[in-house]
Amino acid sequence: MNRIIKALVVVFAIVLSFVSNSCDKFDTFPLNIPFSVTITTQGSNNPSTSSSQYCLSQSETYQDYVEDIEKLTFVEAAWRTDSVKNISGGDVEITVRIVGGATLFQETLTNINPSDYKSPNAPFVLSLSATEIQALNDYLNSYLNSPNQCLEAEVKATIKSPLPVTTVYLRGIVDMVVEAETKL
Repeated sequence: MNRIIKALVVVFAIVLSFVSNSCDKFDTFPLNIPFSVTITTQGSNNPSTSSSQYCLSQSETYQDYVEDIEKLTFVEAAWRTDSVKNISGGDVEITVRIVGGATLFQETLTNINPSDYKSPNAPFVLSLSATEIQALNDYLNSYLNSPNQCLEAEVKATIKSPLPVTTVYLRGIVDMVVEAETKL
């Protein structure tokens, strides 16, 4: 009886292996493309604002696969402080827009000490709305057809302490990761 059951299981497994396709063919693979935009704001103005531009074509990973990229999708964005002087409390407003165009997202880190996001501490992961994520995805995929449309990241630091404001310095980085769907 045991032999009959074993034989039936083996026959069933063989038939099942011919019927099902256990190794699906895949035509694409995902590739993460990280990039960073560094912004430095300094002076005695309160608030203090500065911006910096970044084109995805500056990424070596993007350049290596640009011919094979079929689609780009936003994954995550974060803020981290590289260096800070004379700011122990305040607000940091981060805006990312298309150069000369629409704002893609804006987030304000309220009542923070920028030093809290300096290495070895973790960065502040930005929480984007569904609308902001869709705007980023639309921009990223239009970038494939028009790679001259770069990003501009702006930081506005409003100092709440110490007051009065003396000369302040804030160098921060907006890190972003996009996923590229690339053809094989």
